[in-house]
Amino acid sequence: MNFHKPGRLDDLLSIDQVIEHRGRTQIAVRQTAKRVNPDDPNAEMELIASALLHIVCVDTITVKPKGLPDWLFPISV
Repeated sequence: MNFHKPGRLDDLLSIDQVIEHRGRTQIAVRQTAKRVNPDDPNAEMELIASALLHIVCVDTITVKPKGLPDWLFPISV
């Protein structure tokens, strides 16, 4: 996790997350927190923090990587 600027009590934040990569057993998700200026909603938001999460699916018995379940990302027609 990277902290870019300090957040303060009562800040209005916008939290985004985007899937950057999806493999057979892993998903990489980028998350950002940006401060919104309530006085000027058209102003550019200020980056507060960012992170890149690697989520890995593992077998609960062997604790080895396991393919992501099909229901997690259904095939769209």
